[in-house]
Amino acid sequence: MLASLTLVALPNAPSFAREFIRSTLAHLPFRDVVDSAELLASELVANAVEAGG
Repeated sequence: MLASLTLVALPNAPSFAREFIRSTLAHLPFRDVVDSAELLASELVANAVEAGG
């Protein structure tokens, strides 16, 4: 599987990242992995927006 998402440093970018992770990994049987990945992506994007914004 290959998926990509390009984001702009805007305040709503973390929510787009969460939705992208959720929809991309929706087929995985391990819900806790999806939840952790969603949180990690959201935090990373939020930090990037704060640093670059």
